[in-house]
Amino acid sequence: MNANVRIFLIMAIAALPAACAKAPETERISQPFTYEGYSQAVFGEVARNSTYVTMSDGARIAAEVYLPEGFTGSGVEPEKFPTIFVLTPYMRLKVNSETGEIVPRKSSRPDETVENFTSHGYAVVVADARNYGASEGSALGFGWRYQKDAGELVDWIAQQSWSDQNVGMVGGSHPGWTQIAAASNMPAALKAIAPAVIPMDGFTGQFFPGGIWLQGFLEGTGRSERYAQQFADRNRNLVPAPAVDEDGDGELLDEIPLDLDDSGTFLDDYDENEGPWPPQYSDGLSREHVYFQVFRGRVDVEGPNWPVEPFIDAKAPGGESGRDIEVNMVPKVAESGVAIYNIAGWFDGFVRGSFEWYSTLKDTNPSKIVVFPGYHNLVKGFMYDEYGVEVPDVRAEYLRYFDHYLKGIDNGIDTESPIYLYNMFGDGWRAEEEWPLARQELTPLYLGPGQSLSADAPTRTDAETHAVDFGHDRRYGENQSGRWMGLGSFAPLGAPIVNAQEKKSLTFTSEVLTEDTEVTGHPIVELHVSSTEAYGDFFIYLSDVDGEGKSLMVTEGQLRAGWHKVYDNDEMIDGAPVDVKPELPWGGYERDQWVDGALADGKIVRLTIDLAPTSWRFRTGHRIRVAIAGSNFPNFSLHPELSPSNDPNAQDTIEPTIEVHWGKQTQSRIVLPVIPRSD
Repeated sequence: MNANVRIFLIMAIAALPAACAKAPETERISQPFTYEGYSQAVFGEVARNSTYVTMSDGARIAAEVYLPEGFTGSGVEPEKFPTIFVLTPYMRLKVNSETGEIVPRKSSRPDETVENFTSHGYAVVVADARNYGASEGSALGFGWRYQKDAGELVDWIAQQSWSDQNVGMVGGSHPGWTQIAAASNMPAALKAIAPAVIPMDGFTGQFFPGGIWLQGFLEGTGRSERYAQQFADRNRNLVPAPAVDEDGDGELLDEIPLDLDDSGTFLDDYDENEGPWPPQYSDGLSREHVYFQVFRGRVDVEGPNWPVEPFIDAKAPGGESGRDIEVNMVPKVAESGVAIYNIAGWFDGFVRGSFEWYSTLKDTNPSKIVVFPGYHNLVKGFMYDEYGVEVPDVRAEYLRYFDHYLKGIDNGIDTESPIYLYNMFGDGWRAEEEWPLARQELTPLYLGPGQSLSADAPTRTDAETHAVDFGHDRRYGENQSGRWMGLGSFAPLGAPIVNAQEKKSLTFTSEVLTEDTEVTGHPIVELHVSSTEAYGDFFIYLSDVDGEGKSLMVTEGQLRAGWHKVYDNDEMIDGAPVDVKPELPWGGYERDQWVDGALADGKIVRLTIDLAPTSWRFRTGHRIRVAIAGSNFPNFSLHPELSPSNDPNAQDTIEPTIEVHWGKQTQSRIVLPVIPRSD
């Protein structure tokens, strides 16, 4: 690789939105998604360089370094820059295996682009996580060694001659997690992070929500991550880019060994003992085989599957527990004092975690949160496609944030309201001062006779019976996605219309609303249930039913009955005096806290389930509905005691009959955080 591969960005800079153009000297605006007059695009070119960074255990991490060039501003051209850093398992740089084109990393989330930052005087570093892309080394995904890498890479950035020792990080999902890992190592140069769509407790957030294996997403993630590890998918033409251009010709495709048998991988083509050897290349030149050795030495660590037991205190071979996936990093992140801009989506599977990060650390770290009406990729989904929500200028928001915390520009982002959320079918974008909202009115609606949902508690004791149907599947849209499958960044193509799914559920519906009712916060469901079987999973849904009967799913939650006991949510962190906020139900999830056969002998058990937070206005003429199901397959696996083969149609699968109880001692209800109208 040539030391400097210059990429001219004149056309890209010209296409930047007005928020990035130079504004009149007298016009300065800094507010969410609008940023004018404070920061200009003054670099028209960028120099790219590939390198390896050696970690403390000897593993080499592939990194791409982008430096601003082509200064067009006034005054002295800067020689040192603040740095935006991304650490990702999703290939820092790609090569088209058919054309040889070099393709920089581009997130599925908006405006995490290199030119957005380099044009405004930031260096950018994008690195392959160990065991992925072109990086060496093996480690348990989300484990201690993996976490340590993030901090060491920030330290390396700070030591470079072009660095002004101010580092910020961006990225969502896994690259959001790496920001937390970096902050937990407390590198001095890390000043601000912007983690998007991540859980706080990775065990129940990502692997076992409500104690139930998140099958659909994790199986898909396993396939995509093994591709990035093994270079083994012959149907993809974008492959991990080498970090060393051994022949120095500026081309990268010729650094990848030939796939002699057209099997989809070159790893089965070469062997020093049995031949052929050495690896062959398209240009016929000899090499030291850096790229080949990286992939041959790779260990396929089953990252998505490492918590092999459904207990948060279960240990991986290296000693990490389920808490060590993420939540045990909270105390060190708090101690670091790093600024945190949490970025969330109402329909993202990790939205509870985003609010936990914000609420728990707002008193120790400068903290903000913005919540989009979208899924894991934030700006896609039915609210944009069908209800006309405009995609805001996320590019401007990143610049506002990092200009303040990395460049010291006094643009007021640190003094404005810390919460900016989208209220669906109501006010749209609006600012808030606290979470949960101080003005919320916790309003119970009781499940009762005739599958009713009412503000009045039932006066008699009774129950509603439901035969569980393991064919219940809450995916929707043309591509069969949703909150959970959408964690793979594939937002549903269509609105969450769930009338068909509700036929396989037990539903309770309110009377027609006589006034608009806003729900913003964490709905909590309290159920008293019994079953014909000793085991069971419970999936709860809140829906908005319009005047024609169309039911839109608003939010959801789930719980395995064996985790029905409620513990202090501060216990999700090992031994640290951290007040985890908001105060939400916590099932403990330790081996000794599991209640085996919780529903045995017809016992009535109380379940307390928080639904994912939302901000939704139920409009006049609509109705509120709560639906209860005994499965959500294949989003979640079936209970192993009810379906040993995890197959709804298997002969040994048992579909129980459940009862939902109500009455003075066994009230079942949903408590909604209702926000009174101010007009």
